[in-house]
Amino acid sequence: MAGMAALLLSACDETFNDWVIPAQNTQDAIVSFGNGSIATVDVIDFATITDDSVKVCDITAPTSSDAEYAAKRTFKLVLDDRTFDISENGKIAAEDLKNYIIDKYGKAPYEREITSRIFATIGSDNTSTSFTSDNFIIKAKLTAPKISANYYVVGGTLDWAESAASKAQKFNHSDKDVYDDPVFTITIPAGEGDTWFAIGDDEALDAISNDNVWNKLLGTASGNGNNGESGQLKARSELSDDGSFKVDAGAKYIKIEINMMDGTYKVTPLNFNQYIGVIGNHNGWGADEPIASPSYDGIYQGYVYLDGGFKIRQNASWDDADTWGGNGTVGALVQPGDNLNAEAGVYQVDVNLQTSTYSLTKVTSITCVGNHNGWNVSDASQHMTYNVENKCWEITTTLTNGFKFAMNDDWTVSWGGADGNPANYDNLTQYSGKDLDAPNGDGEYLVQFYLTCEGKSKVVLTKK
Repeated sequence: MAGMAALLLSACDETFNDWVIPAQNTQDAIVSFGNGSIATVDVIDFATITDDSVKVCDITAPTSSDAEYAAKRTFKLVLDDRTFDISENGKIAAEDLKNYIIDKYGKAPYEREITSRIFATIGSDNTSTSFTSDNFIIKAKLTAPKISANYYVVGGTLDWAESAASKAQKFNHSDKDVYDDPVFTITIPAGEGDTWFAIGDDEALDAISNDNVWNKLLGTASGNGNNGESGQLKARSELSDDGSFKVDAGAKYIKIEINMMDGTYKVTPLNFNQYIGVIGNHNGWGADEPIASPSYDGIYQGYVYLDGGFKIRQNASWDDADTWGGNGTVGALVQPGDNLNAEAGVYQVDVNLQTSTYSLTKVTSITCVGNHNGWNVSDASQHMTYNVENKCWEITTTLTNGFKFAMNDDWTVSWGGADGNPANYDNLTQYSGKDLDAPNGDGEYLVQFYLTCEGKSKVVLTKK
């Protein structure tokens, strides 16, 4: 046993021996009690739990001179502000403890130390006495598979060994712990013929590059080329063949999603273009203004100056199969459809070709915001003016290091340097961009912000 805790009402009993009797709620005769205590147990490892209940401590209940009185007793386990039923032998529902740990700490399989106490009520029908123990520690560890920080595609349209060495095809992941969000995604281009690939983490790719060992890669449990669109992942070392994934010829891109908590995958061939165009009165029905689908999944976004009628198209083609317009229902797209319409202004254009829908969000302001104005996103003095001829937002202002661009007086949509680079003026990224630096030191600049779509927006800075 790792430690003992006495059941107390309020004051601490350092000897951890006797249960203290608080004031009773009736005038019945005093009932005597013997010793009582709480003892901790070894680390609870959920990998070894097979029952519905789990022992979290040992409870030595007090005795009483009144057998009827002592026979009626209940116990509660208190974890923070949550209370759970616990049996006299110190067991609670395993699922309750598991869910508590997940809610408080997440799903990662690390040993947790949980501050706990026992609340006991003992008594007859007319009389009861309550006790609260000193705090004690429950140690518990959830079970989960090993999940690495990074995963990569090996192969595809790239050389297998070279792609393993370069780690060029890295899956995307949120900023959450990998056990709280075990899903990784990537979209890769498809080859002209069948596209073959495998998946690996840093350890697997290093084994290829350093030792020419390939059996640490992940493949499909269904066997080489038999992956289908979903299934179970297995290491090559566990398979009778390579278990490589195959996507048949005909796709333009391939979206891959892996869930490393349950070891599953989804492989989705995509035939959407990376960019489609917006064309209309705003540009004399000339060149398409691009909007982008970063995941090649048919969900596009970009920023376009509109003025009256416009349409959506791909491949710069007026073929009916490449053109989308309206049918009188707000937000709906049909092929080829009638002209869509918008009053003059710059808009965030969202198009979903999976659902044949679109939406327009008018850009009422772009603020050049940063250290030069105390990061006041709604500072009207830093609102930029749209130059219709140059297709950019402009302002002349004094800049210091540390500035970004924000839309509609809010941080919901903002732009900064891509790849964490404060000097990446030619490639601005939305939502998570880096604070930009003034390229030639503090001073007055003509700032020209060219807002189009992800990976295409830029800023030109000219010092006065």
